[in-house]
Amino acid sequence: MEDAQEGAEEGAQHKKDLVKTSHKLMRMERVFDPQDPKDHKKLYKLQQKQYKTTARALYARFVKHVSIPDGTEMAPDTPFTKTWRFRNEGTMPWPQEVTLMFISKINGDQMGAPEFVPVNTVVMPGEEVDVSVHMVSPSRAGHYQAYFRLCYGPKKFGQRVWIKINVACTSEAEAENDDEQVKSVKEIDSLVDDNYSSDTPVPAPSFIEGVNDDLAVAGTAAPVAGAPDQALLQKLSDLGFTDRDHNASLLAQHNGDIDVVVDQLLVQEQQQ
Repeated sequence: MEDAQEGAEEGAQHKKDLVKTSHKLMRMERVFDPQDPKDHKKLYKLQQKQYKTTARALYARFVKHVSIPDGTEMAPDTPFTKTWRFRNEGTMPWPQEVTLMFISKINGDQMGAPEFVPVNTVVMPGEEVDVSVHMVSPSRAGHYQAYFRLCYGPKKFGQRVWIKINVACTSEAEAENDDEQVKSVKEIDSLVDDNYSSDTPVPAPSFIEGVNDDLAVAGTAAPVAGAPDQALLQKLSDLGFTDRDHNASLLAQHNGDIDVVVDQLLVQEQQQ
C-alpha cells in the first residue's frame, strides 16, 4: 500500500516538473533569436531538461517475444520481422516520439535493422504495444544477436530486449567449405606447434581480436582511445563554445557526456 502511494506521489511530481519545464520551453521558443548564440544554448539546455524530466517518468515492461523466438534457425540473406510486446507500467502516457533504438553497435549484429524504429502511437498507462523491426539474416553461417531499448530523445528507459538467431548452411558445398576452413586452421595450428617451442618468441599479430569491429577498418588505424568525438565537438561549436581544445578536454573528462559538458561550460561563462 505504501509503495503504491509513493509511486503515485512520484508520478505526480514528475508531471509537475514536466509541466514546469514545458512552460519554460514554450516561453523560450516565443522569444528565440536564431542569430543569438546564447539563445541557442538556452534552448538546447531546456530541450535536454525536458527529455530528462519526461524520461524519468516513463516506465516500460517487456511482455513477450511475439515473433522469432530465441535460437530460430534461418537460411542466409533471409528477410524477417522481429516483434516485441511492451507494456506501459508508469503513470504517464508515452509520447508519440518514443522509439526503439538499436544499442549493440559493439557487441551485436545489426542485421540490416535501422538505428531507430518509431512506436508511432501514444501508449497510455497499462496499455500494451507491439514494436516490430525489419531485418535480414547475415550471409554467413553462425550465431547472431542484436539488442534494442526504448528511448525518448537521447534518454533510454525500460528493459533491454534482443533478437538471437542461428544462420545455417544452405548446401553441402557450403558445409564442405566450412569443414575445409576448420581443417586449414587445424593445419596452421599444427605447424605453429611444430615450429615454435615454449621458449620461442611469437611475432605480434597484425590485429587484436576483440577490438571494436565498428571502428576497425581494413588498412586504417583504429582511433586513439579517449579521442574526442568530432561530432560532439562540432555540436559544442554550433552552440557557441568555440574553444575546441577546452571542449575536447571536458569531453574526455566526462566520457563524452555532452549534457554535463554544456552545463559546466555555462557555469564557467557565468563565472567570467
